[in-house]
Amino acid sequence: MSAKFEFVIAEPLSRYTFPGDICLYNAQEYVSLWNELKNSTFLIVNSKTQKIAASIHFQIKEDTAISLTTAPFGSISLSHEVDFDTLSDFMNFIQTHLRLNGVQKIKIRHYPGLYHPLIYEKVISFLALSGFRISLIDINQIIEITNDPFDSIIHPMELRNLNKTKKEGIIFTEHQNTEAKIVFNAIDTFRKARNIPVNIEFDSLMRLIHVFPQNYKLFTVSMKNEMVAATVCVKVKDSILYNFLPAHNSTFNMYSPMVFLMEKIYQYASENKIKFIDLGVSSINNNPQKGLIRFKERLGSISVSKLTFLKEI
Repeated sequence: MSAKFEFVIAEPLSRYTFPGDICLYNAQEYVSLWNELKNSTFLIVNSKTQKIAASIHFQIKEDTAISLTTAPFGSISLSHEVDFDTLSDFMNFIQTHLRLNGVQKIKIRHYPGLYHPLIYEKVISFLALSGFRISLIDINQIIEITNDPFDSIIHPMELRNLNKTKKEGIIFTEHQNTEAKIVFNAIDTFRKARNIPVNIEFDSLMRLIHVFPQNYKLFTVSMKNEMVAATVCVKVKDSILYNFLPAHNSTFNMYSPMVFLMEKIYQYASENKIKFIDLGVSSINNNPQKGLIRFKERLGSISVSKLTFLKEI
């Protein structure tokens, strides 16, 4: 290990301050919320400044350390000052500690490249050269917010649907966090009707909203006094809004209310200087949903890889 750095096993309430630009899921406060899970945080700290230069959180399930299981991803947050040799020593430090605590496998769910574009490839290369193999490749789709209006980036078919929907008097609403139960119940109903799982319990969602009230946004659209589409969005970084829980009433498919909802989310992102909308992965139980992938593409998204790495230790 370089004298420039020290390796630290952080306590749940670390005395070190995490960088301000770290994404929500890799913040100490996020991981500490899930106290029903055993978790371990590892840091590289600059010995002189005592600032965090790299971090990774794990949640332990049986014999596997996962980064992360309660979030879409985890992986290593990293500054440019950390070189490959230091990273290699850091991983050896992590593996030694985890083995001593009965861990036999490490699973790292890596973030899409847009979250940390300058270090994304560095982390992938490091993991591959450290004996990790890619165990899963997901398709993650994103929309870039530009100066162009939403109706100029979508497929002509979706534009026709959007214009038709607007003639029906559809209404967009941004809800207060106190209305989370109403929005969640609508999402739950819409998804259950289509056999699509809701991958979070309401109590867990409220736990997140309570701790991060400015990061969770509740949006719905209604037609003829009936809620027809809803979503929970998460401001994961200042530059990224994640469309976390979209759902719609399938009896209104002819009006494509999700297209109208996406237009409003796009406008919200533009007004708040957000650069990307993360549409998440298009799979259920790791099975690609080709129809959903095509729909997201027609909304103007591009596809990127979201990788999961695994290593037996």
